Amino acid sequence: LERSPQWLKMFSRKCLFLFRQDNYINKIGVLNESIVDLDLAVQLWGKDKDGETWGLIFFFSTILEVSMPASEINRLIGFQENNHWQGLIVKSSLEADEVIKVIKAELASRAGGGNNG
Repeated sequence: LERSPQWLKMFSRKCLFLFRQDNYINKIGVLNESIVDLDLAVQLWGKDKDGETWGLIFFFSTILEVSMPASEINRLIGFQENNHWQGLIVKSSLEADEVIKVIKAELASRAGGGNNG
């Protein structure tokens, strides 16, 4: 698998996934489990034009809708503001902790709460 080195750094229930579309983070998810199952992958989404499938399958315990500028997250994880990352990127705990603080603040403000910690 192309992204195996990244996948091997992910730990169930300890990884936050950010889903980006264009210039916004639009969903966040907490990884519950991941497996590699090519047969299941073919059943789920078939094969691409090269006859291959994406065998790495993620199961999430939580997926929340958000609307956050990707540039803000890019700054926190040490990327240039206009970096349009794709695929799997695993970041260190220190960088992830900063992202989690920002996301908690976003969710708290959306819920009308003032507590971000």
